[in-house]
Amino acid sequence: MYDFIVWLQNLPLSVWLREAFWPFPTVLTVHVLSMGLLSGVGVATGLRVNGVGGGTAISRWTQFAPVTWIAVVIVVISGIGLFLTYPAKAATNPLFYFKLAGMAAALVLTVWLNRRMRADVDIEGLRLAGAALIVLWVLVIFAGRFLAYTYNFINLLWYPR
Repeated sequence: MYDFIVWLQNLPLSVWLREAFWPFPTVLTVHVLSMGLLSGVGVATGLRVNGVGGGTAISRWTQFAPVTWIAVVIVVISGIGLFLTYPAKAATNPLFYFKLAGMAAALVLTVWLNRRMRADVDIEGLRLAGAALIVLWVLVIFAGRFLAYTYNFINLLWYPR
């Protein structure tokens, strides 16, 4: 694993992202904004399932699905860029894997909820899933924020093997 991370952090793209003036802040900004969009739609979906915004038919709420998937694509691309910037920082941090697992669970739950909402299923049965979706997105956001402050290594070349 050590050699693979060293190889990743020495890729020309990784070096450029890390050492040039504008790439890292740009990728980070795009990632934060797209995560905000993705988690915002997720939390709003969870709130709608739990009765907030009751004036809108729940089946109409699924019109946000394309926005969710566009945000997913942007989050993944920008997340790969962030990972390449400091691969040792992410790959050695269990919180990174917690964030990825939380996002995967939230996306699976979002797909499931969207299918149920499109079918106009009774909302009462979806309330727990909506609450779980909100909790998942809050945990993902916290995990993402704490990644900046909880790490063992930033660059493996700085540490002896």
